[in-house]
Amino acid sequence: LPAVLLATTLLTLITLAAALTGLVTVGAAAAAAAYRQYTDDLPPVSDVGNRNVFKTTRILDRNGDLLYELFDQNAGKRTVVHLADMAPEFVDAELAVEDPTFYDNPGIDPKGIARAAYQLVSSRSVQSGGSTITQQLIRNVLFDPQERTAISLDRKVKEAVLAVELNNRYSKDQILEWYLNEISYGNLSYGVAAAAATYFNKEPGELTLAQSAMLAGLPQAPSIYDPFTNVDAVKRRQVEVLDLMARHGFISQAEADETKEEPLQLVSPDNAGTPMRYPHWVFYVRSVLEEMYGPKQLLSAGLTVYTTLDPHLQDIAQDDINLNIPALRSQNANNAALVAIEPQLGEILAMVGSPDFNDTSIDGQVNNAVALHQPGSSIKPIVYLASFLKGFSPATIVQDSPLSLPDGAGGTWKPQNFDLRFRGPVTLRRALGNSLNIPAVRVLQFVGLDNAISLARKMGLTSLLDPSNYGLSFVLGGGDVRLVELATAYTVLADGGDQVAVSPILKVLDSEGNVIFQHQATRQSVVDPRAVYLVSSILSDNSARTETFGVNNPLRLKNDRPAAAKTGSTDDYRDSWTMGYTPSLVTGVWVGRSDHQPMRVSGSSGAGLIWNNFMERALADWPFEPFDPPTGVVRERICTGPPPDEGEPCPSVQDWFLEERAPSAQAKFAARVYALDRVTGQLADRDTPYDDIILKTFRPSLNGDTGLPPADYSARAGAAHPWEILPATLIPTVLPTSTPTPGPSPTPSPGPSPTETATPTPRPSLTPVPTRTPIPFELLPAPIAPTVRVSEPRAGQVVSGTIAIEGTVSSADLNSYRVQYDQANITGQWTTVREAEGTTSVADNQLDFWDTRTVPDGSYWIHVTGVSDTGGVAQAGVVVIVRNAGR
Repeated sequence: LPAVLLATTLLTLITLAAALTGLVTVGAAAAAAAYRQYTDDLPPVSDVGNRNVFKTTRILDRNGDLLYELFDQNAGKRTVVHLADMAPEFVDAELAVEDPTFYDNPGIDPKGIARAAYQLVSSRSVQSGGSTITQQLIRNVLFDPQERTAISLDRKVKEAVLAVELNNRYSKDQILEWYLNEISYGNLSYGVAAAAATYFNKEPGELTLAQSAMLAGLPQAPSIYDPFTNVDAVKRRQVEVLDLMARHGFISQAEADETKEEPLQLVSPDNAGTPMRYPHWVFYVRSVLEEMYGPKQLLSAGLTVYTTLDPHLQDIAQDDINLNIPALRSQNANNAALVAIEPQLGEILAMVGSPDFNDTSIDGQVNNAVALHQPGSSIKPIVYLASFLKGFSPATIVQDSPLSLPDGAGGTWKPQNFDLRFRGPVTLRRALGNSLNIPAVRVLQFVGLDNAISLARKMGLTSLLDPSNYGLSFVLGGGDVRLVELATAYTVLADGGDQVAVSPILKVLDSEGNVIFQHQATRQSVVDPRAVYLVSSILSDNSARTETFGVNNPLRLKNDRPAAAKTGSTDDYRDSWTMGYTPSLVTGVWVGRSDHQPMRVSGSSGAGLIWNNFMERALADWPFEPFDPPTGVVRERICTGPPPDEGEPCPSVQDWFLEERAPSAQAKFAARVYALDRVTGQLADRDTPYDDIILKTFRPSLNGDTGLPPADYSARAGAAHPWEILPATLIPTVLPTSTPTPGPSPTPSPGPSPTETATPTPRPSLTPVPTRTPIPFELLPAPIAPTVRVSEPRAGQVVSGTIAIEGTVSSADLNSYRVQYDQANITGQWTTVREAEGTTSVADNQLDFWDTRTVPDGSYWIHVTGVSDTGGVAQAGVVVIVRNAGR
């Protein structure tokens, strides 16, 4: 660039500065005066090679004992090397990322200055950066920490003037050498030599193209692109650097694409001569501090950081993991992590990322407490919690029967229980306590994937992505999460629905001893505490899990200390989890392999043993803390089936319910048909258009899991005229000739309900609610019967074993369908295979499975009944021959 153009560019920027800041009037004299003002007090560029003395940041445990010091740039990890000793691939990668025109520009980017000048004139503020390598070096070495981070025209002018002067005084190679020995690559590694040793245990001249591209991508955001805690982000950044190298002609696109496929083999950091207690914890805290203050200020401001770590519990956690690892190795596991949190204060008390930070055979430097892993069934409590918020209870009965679902790829997904057994109807207490998979999938179907993930995020699982990335396998652990995040979500369960922001830091002091950050245990209610209690009552009920885990299982603490716990294992046993809590301590444990190979470890036998040992030792001096039921839950006994004989009591269980959904509360409401406004979801009124009126039956349920009718009325035009349809058993065959007198509904008389008859239901008459005007009868839609047919098995077919019952139950307003069987020519002995309520239509697809081995050989009816919301009923059936004997 000609000297005249360079001078003109600088003078233009300085002249604009002078005009906008009111220094002098615009003109040549003004520019000259402004130039002198900006340059008279600038430090000499010869100071670039010197190092300022930065204050050391000290990281302490909660007791004030030193864990590690983050050194300034003089005392940190740095080995100065010459440019000639650096791998050419590394130099090219840095140039491609930071300053592709470095060897051609005068120390500044004229285009960037012109752009900044235009923005300055148009908006009267500095808006864009685009600093060259020379400018970045000036900023990092010659400016103090406050000035280098300031967004101001004054700083940009000084930076540009010094960059040009530095460029004129020193060679390009010298400037680049200083820069590549100056910048941070994360994890206390300053300069290329320290970075090459930290991540690859290599000299800077030995770096490959893949390794060079990885390192060149780190300085932009070392806390985010941390190879030890965020490998996926680092790999994505490496790909970006390779593409930049190809774009600027340093390598071909073919070389870039080929290098992208190479795996990154990290080695243990070289911490010789730098004593560090609990390295996983220190690096985790450091990443949090960098987010708070930035990497440069963190290493220069002289902070004193009190962390939440309890060294006593940390030593227990590390000891328990190391004691159990030898036994786990015999089951093909070699790695484990643990996180312990005080839920009421949101303080992380212990964090172990691996058995041995320095064991490269297990990638020990990777912190598995913050790495992504599949949680298996340990995610189930959140889905069950969502179901309790939506109307289910621990006594709700779901079917543990074969389930076949589309897998989204044209195939079929058939989830299985861990023991490959089916138990038929089970309560949610039994299903969650014993970690049954098929009932969990059915619960997620009821809850809805969006609702489940929304609740999980609200509770702290921020690593979960868009719900469209998951399917129903989410409830079995199909989405990656971080151990520290899942433990955070469990703090909401431990704290009765309240959430306190989880932090690894108690307080931060500046170099003068002033408190600049203090963790506040501010709590907010994020989930109904009553629904949370229903989950805790199951997870702390040892009898609810004995079918799977036995009486004396690892989830049971000594002397029956109250504790809630849930295991988790992925389908191929690549991950083993146990998450558990008391009201004052949440502990999560992960067991796996660094190479993600399958193990022979279940959630209870792997992570469960570590969890049990840690909880016993950690809580040894703590009082017993029960899970007290909150106001608004009641314990009632309910029937789980019909009486075995006339006059005998029905089989029953006792369980907890939300007060308004308890059986006694549901029993106050007889089965009634209500007219609803399809648009508002409320009770319809006179102003509801005909096409928007739907009829829906609300009936009490044995286990209180059906919703109550709406309590409010639609008011489309500002005036509400609600009405109520008579109970189904009172629907007359002749319409009344006059409007009934307002008053309470008459006592229901015996008679079939719409769900128990195959004949079309006549139009109902109306009885007005007291003080309300009934809707005119003519506005009510007529009942519409669904389409029902059975396509498989065919009539007269000989069947055996477990068979799929396929067919169609279709209606625009389908309410439910029922699949039953009975021995031919024997009436009144119908056995229900499936009762599906609130379902969507099924068209030529699976309705359910029937294990014919549970009945004697012979002829059987298979019968399907469909019911619409308007009261329409249709039925279909076939006779088949069951023959299992001799097979």
